[in-house]
Amino acid sequence: MFSPALTVTPHIAAGTLRVIGTTGSARSALFPDFATVAETGLPGYSSLGWFGLFAPASTPREIVAKVSADTRTVLTLPDAKQRLAEQGAEPEPSTPEAFAAFVNDDIAKWLDLAQKAGIKLTP
Repeated sequence: MFSPALTVTPHIAAGTLRVIGTTGSARSALFPDFATVAETGLPGYSSLGWFGLFAPASTPREIVAKVSADTRTVLTLPDAKQRLAEQGAEPEPSTPEAFAAFVNDDIAKWLDLAQKAGIKLTP
């Protein structure tokens, strides 16, 4: 199964769930002893759940910049970083432009995989 760290951590600690690999491109800070899927034999594999903030395209640029800056500030506060780390989250604050590029790349990656696998959308 693929599951967020927060969900599986108690089961791993109790020995009722065995980790085969973590899905990021680098080892998890929460689970540094567990290899990535790429390290276990599937080179280049990387798949992470992510969160981001979105706004309507018509949102004024200065508002987007303010929300982005404020979010970056909060995500770098020691208390926030600690709480997120305890849950297995590794925030990577970025600019609105970098986040848009990330989202577009992620969409392209999964669309390409779906096409190669012959997966088709049906109405």
